[in-house]
Amino acid sequence: MLAAEEGGAAIHVGYHTLVFELFGMTFNGDTILATAITAAIVIGLAFFLKAKVTATGVPGGVQLFWEALTIQMRQQIEGSIGMKVAPFVLPLAVALFAFILISNWLAVLPLQYGGSDGAAA
Repeated sequence: MLAAEEGGAAIHVGYHTLVFELFGMTFNGDTILATAITAAIVIGLAFFLKAKVTATGVPGGVQLFWEALTIQMRQQIEGSIGMKVAPFVLPLAVALFAFILISNWLAVLPLQYGGSDGAAA
């Protein structure tokens, strides 16, 4: 038997607090907000790192680390598939990885969308 049938609490998987419809489609506002926050963090991080890399003519620690990482990844990919990789593939893959990683990190933050008792509104 289910816990809800026995008088226990039910677990709601995929419950969204802000749901609205637009042009006949349902949108989950909390998901859109979390995606926008993640995108802002990734873009802000990219601008910060870009400023650190191009601030002076001499490569610093961030640029040396990034170049070593990208060279290693490019060699790994080209060795695995046996052909040259397009120049845009690696930055796109790293940006996608960073977006997913930061999004998952934000998902585990202990944020409550409900009342003081912790129940979702």
